[in-house]
Amino acid sequence: MSDDFDVLTRLTDYHDHIAAPTVHVADDIRRGRRRVARRRTLAVGGVALIAVGIILTATLVTRSDPDNAPEPAPSPIESHTAIDPVVGNGPSEVLAANQAGRFRLEVAGEVVPGRWVLDDSRRDVWVAGYFDAVGYGSPALWWGKGTTTHEVPGYRGGVAISQDAHWIVWTRATSGFYDPDPNSTQVMEVVDTSTGEVRWSRGADADAADIGALAVTNDGVVVFAHCNRTVPDPGGWPACNDARLDVWAPRSGVTSTVSTETQMQVTGAHNGFLISDAPPGRMPSVRPQYVHVSESGDIEVVATLPRSTAAVTADERFALLSTECTDGPLVCGWSVLPLDGGEPRPMTSLAKLVSIATGYDWPVNPFVVERADLLVVRDLGDHNSYPAVARCSLAQARCVRIKE
Repeated sequence: MSDDFDVLTRLTDYHDHIAAPTVHVADDIRRGRRRVARRRTLAVGGVALIAVGIILTATLVTRSDPDNAPEPAPSPIESHTAIDPVVGNGPSEVLAANQAGRFRLEVAGEVVPGRWVLDDSRRDVWVAGYFDAVGYGSPALWWGKGTTTHEVPGYRGGVAISQDAHWIVWTRATSGFYDPDPNSTQVMEVVDTSTGEVRWSRGADADAADIGALAVTNDGVVVFAHCNRTVPDPGGWPACNDARLDVWAPRSGVTSTVSTETQMQVTGAHNGFLISDAPPGRMPSVRPQYVHVSESGDIEVVATLPRSTAAVTADERFALLSTECTDGPLVCGWSVLPLDGGEPRPMTSLAKLVSIATGYDWPVNPFVVERADLLVVRDLGDHNSYPAVARCSLAQARCVRIKE
């Protein structure tokens, strides 16, 4: 077994508190009154992230050679997850909202009144752009629960939904204006989706006025970014090319800065993240680390994984690995790595169902944790959407196409 697949740590079993996932790093921003066809951009707060120009910061990425053995993590607890031998092909409850047609949004089969383009969702909670009859988009942040819609005034920044859909977090301009306002401060708000009320809020630090929400756990702990320096993007919008990554635990009021070059991808448990020095879908230069963010905001390294890791399952027993094609930016093969020891097993069925491009900046995470050993995989669909097209049991190394 090669060093690259030598996972020296057995993952701690957080079985009893894992809720049906996932959270996505929500950084897709609708800027002002743009047309539907305008290309989506990555954003932090009111400032867009240039994908090739910024790598967020965290202390957890290994600086050594990628083939060096990682430090061992805490001792494991034996896992006893029951595996369903039948991989169902029905719609995923984790992604209950879907783009059912041009400007047509449905949640669990019910049509949301109005004209919408879905950004992302978890369970019945969603974020979408609202468009008028001639195709111009509202600059406001719009979110909903089921068919009930909410408008959030002010120039919008990042937005994220927790895996259990209990929390949604966003950043916005306190001025209420929809255009970038250098005189307006930014506020980050954590909202209880069951009531629609703001539970916690905080402003940006004095040394970095632009902030952007990236993820929120089921505990309400927020991962967010401060932009330290901005430059104009090709379209003239302010873009961030120097940022720091922070973790905010609102219950305790503690904010901690993570400080080395990295990206954080939500995967695994509700508070699980894959720490890497490359964006999702691209090969990192060093082996990524799978971590937990605790309710108090502490970061615990659980395991160091192969460089080709794309996702971790909710029961934390398996990792999905990708193999790039030799002649282009597509993934040609997939395999499953048991995290309690053993060699990777090929999973040929997934490559027949999706075509993941490694050189493409996905506005959503294509790998959505469902439950136990199950992942749902999204691919580019009609109407600028990213529907779930496959459900994979990593325990069985098998995928099936999801029925529309």
